[in-house]
Amino acid sequence: MAFWSDLGSFSGVTTMDLDLDGALGNAQNRQSAHRGKQQMVAVTNGIQTRIYTKNEAPAGGVRSEATVYWLPWSGEPGKGEITEATWEAIEKSEAQYILTSKFTGCRLVVDDIGVSHVAYGAGNAVPAATTSADRDRAEGASRLARGHRRTMSFSAGAAVVYDINGYAIAIGYRDASHRWKFRVYRVDGFGAKRWDLF
Repeated sequence: MAFWSDLGSFSGVTTMDLDLDGALGNAQNRQSAHRGKQQMVAVTNGIQTRIYTKNEAPAGGVRSEATVYWLPWSGEPGKGEITEATWEAIEKSEAQYILTSKFTGCRLVVDDIGVSHVAYGAGNAVPAATTSADRDRAEGASRLARGHRRTMSFSAGAAVVYDINGYAIAIGYRDASHRWKFRVYRVDGFGAKRWDLF
């Protein structure tokens, strides 16, 4: 499997075990690989795929390298921020893909200006629980003007929430018409894994 080039075909329930490792897997992204364009390698061994920065990728496995725009969240737990990239910045970077860090209660926003990773605690002055309305207010105060907005919050409802029991990773890619699309890899609190088209 060539992970990056096969991405557009991933759909529905899967046995794939996808995760981010090395600097990309840092839970709070305090020492994470820098935001923006960089070379990344997906290393696949059987049904397990791990994504690393190029200089951290281990030997072995089926390797698939790509130029990726990295969009992590930032901030302290419960007191997050919004990490954003305009389409202009992404285009100038010549990245072939967009990769977010793990969503654990966060929100992905894609609009006609760019892409945003809205942290679960975005807009908090101090660490505390937040609501969807709190994240809406934080978006309103962001530097990106909003229009034709699509959002996806990574929560499975009251019984299973991603900030406690699971996670999601969003990956942007270009389709045959050169338009950006996103696939979302989700793992719920019961360990069920699936790919969704955003």
